Amino acid sequence: MEDPLFSPESVAEMKAIACQMPAVWEIPLSHFSLAELLREIRSEISLSMSRSTLWRLLERDAIRPWFHRSWISVKDPRFLEKAGPVLDLYKRYY
Repeated sequence: MEDPLFSPESVAEMKAIACQMPAVWEIPLSHFSLAELLREIRSEISLSMSRSTLWRLLERDAIRPWFHRSWISVKDPRFLEKAGPVLDLYKRYY
């Protein structure tokens, strides 16, 4: 389901940030929260939204890597690059 306020690319960027380890931003894992994640998203991609909007965007996806243990999940630094063709299909850019 596409969000009318945020492009698929923006949502993919949010999810890429959410999948990173808190140590990337020098935040202890014990202090990492939705508020901290929102602060990083605002800083990294300059999007303004509420915590509840961020939670809704993250929660509704079928694939939620942040529910997996970090040693099991693969962290791909080229996630956005690889997600581009899939996002184009969703937008019907063939």
